Amino acid sequence: MNFVALLLALRPDQGLRQFERLRGPRWFHAYVESLPVLTHFSDFWRAGSAMLLVVLLPTVITLFFGHALNDVWGLFGFLFAIAILLVTLGPRDLQSEARAYMDAVQAGDEARARELARNLLHVEPPTDRTARTEAVTREVLAAANDRLFGVMLW
Repeated sequence: MNFVALLLALRPDQGLRQFERLRGPRWFHAYVESLPVLTHFSDFWRAGSAMLLVVLLPTVITLFFGHALNDVWGLFGFLFAIAILLVTLGPRDLQSEARAYMDAVQAGDEARARELARNLLHVEPPTDRTARTEAVTREVLAAANDRLFGVMLW
């Protein structure tokens, strides 16, 4: 059943790119910032246990709803699993980012290629075209592992 949910989540994932801004980690940052009493301890053990609570609370709530929906209404649990996959895949479309970089390189548009490489690498890209393409290739493979394969494995 998990495999079917994964297959059903991958297709809409490609069609829902206009909602990418909603899929980023901003909601989690806002959630953590809304709990300053739990996140600003100077004692290591208190800070560690508070952060553990901050991370585990949404996880436990999600697991509870997933199991409750699956046990009570199997179809709703399945749809919930698809919704969770849609939220966790990405948040941006790696294929379109990589394709845009390749198109810019092939068109000879160095300024656009540097800008796209900067967005992918999150640092200033190398000035040499070969080194930049190698760095982008490594980052695309690492991002595919984080954004797609890691989510699919879990």
